[in-house]
This record gives sequence, C-alpha cells and structure tokens, in this order.
Amino acid sequence: MAPGWRGFRCRPCSAAGSAVPTRWSTIRTSASTTCCPPTVSCSSRAASPRLPRWRNSEPALYHLDSADPDRLAIRTLAEEIARTLRGRAANPRWIQGMMRHGYRGAAELAASVDTLFAFAATTDAVRPAHFDLLFDAYVEDAEVWDFLSQDNPAAARHILARMSEALDRGLWHPRRNSTAEDLRRLREIVA
Repeated sequence: MAPGWRGFRCRPCSAAGSAVPTRWSTIRTSASTTCCPPTVSCSSRAASPRLPRWRNSEPALYHLDSADPDRLAIRTLAEEIARTLRGRAANPRWIQGMMRHGYRGAAELAASVDTLFAFAATTDAVRPAHFDLLFDAYVEDAEVWDFLSQDNPAAARHILARMSEALDRGLWHPRRNSTAEDLRRLREIVA
C-alpha cells in the first residue's frame, strides 16, 4: 500500500470488508483512486477514509481542485458548492449558454437542481440560500422559465418537483413566504 493512502477504501469495498485482497488496497490512476482489482468494477471510484468506530461525528468533506496542477486548491464541500452555484448554475451567462442548446440545455438546468438536492439530502453543506439562488434564476426569471416550459416541459416539471420535495423534507427554508404557493401554482400550470 502506498504511504499516505492507508485506511482509504471505496464505499463498495469497505462494505465488502476483508473480501478485497490487501494487495489491491489502493490503486492510483490518473483518473481516479480505487481499491478494487482491475477485474472488479468499482462503482464509486472515490476514496473515503475509514473512521474509528468510537467517532460519532461526520467527517469533514473536501474538494480538491486540480484544474491547474501547479496551483492545487483545497476547499470544503460547502465552499465548493457555493462557488459552483455562483460561477455556473446561477450565472446568467451560463444559463444563456444553456438556453442556446435548447432541449438539452434545459435538461442541464434540471440536473443542476437535482445535484443540489442530492447534496442537501446527504450532507450539511447546502444552505437555504443556495436553493433560493436557483429558484430566482430558473423559476422567478420569466425568460428562463418560458424557455424551460416551452423547450423541455419535463425538465420544468422536474425542477418544480425537486424544489417542492426540498421544501417538504425541510432541506430548504426559503426567504420568501410565497415560495411554496408559487411552486404549487406553477406545478398545476405545467402539469
């Protein structure tokens, strides 16, 4: 096992316990780190530290930005989510670019909401303001909403459903009191 990688196993292999041979405990490739032998398909392709049993707290989650190998940037997951939302998902220039792609662009907008929802459901890294950003950019903006409902009504319905589910599950507490009613009204219109 390479130094510095002790105790890291992908989630499927850590669930398998000792079934994974120790010589395959860590394989580093240019694209990913995996603990599975080449003949086994590891679905996660991500390494996570094994925590001692006595530790009840959640592990700190970090994102390593290696776009420029000379300047690696390590950020917490919450910082990276906020950065990605401002720079991409809620950025008007990016949204305009997606609108030029028509049906597929609308699907990308829906995928952004889906990804934020997934992070909100599985981590504590998503704040209510993040959902507010996407709600304002996708639903409240008349031009973007018209694009979504005309070019890809399924994506528009999916965005509304995910945002409604985030409200129902307590993952999002919007800053406006009218948000829940707005979502309900729009869901009836696009249904």
